Amino acid sequence: YTTGQGLLKDEFKIVKQSRLSKIDEIASVTYFLAYPNPVKDDLQIEVSFSKEENVTINIIDPNGKIIASLAENKNLNGKHYFSWQPKGMAKGECLVKLSNGRQEMVKKILIQ
Repeated sequence: YTTGQGLLKDEFKIVKQSRLSKIDEIASVTYFLAYPNPVKDDLQIEVSFSKEENVTINIIDPNGKIIASLAENKNLNGKHYFSWQPKGMAKGECLVKLSNGRQEMVKKILIQ
């Protein structure tokens, strides 16, 4: 992903995919960014879709518990921006999970 300030490397991985998924369904996520990482005060999440998707975006603690839901079964298309403040969270890791019912994409975030 390239910004006006140079190259920003940001990776995501598919952790679950049903056997019924099609290539064009997986490719509908153009990009999925979460920054800054590590985060102290405010995590910014950007996601872009090439076609409409029904998605859920959750913040997950190390025990697998959902601690925040940023989007729940929302129909999204194009670019979308979300923010989350880790107030009261202990230092350590959490996950940002994007799910469209056929696949899940996860980003590991370090809380300072």
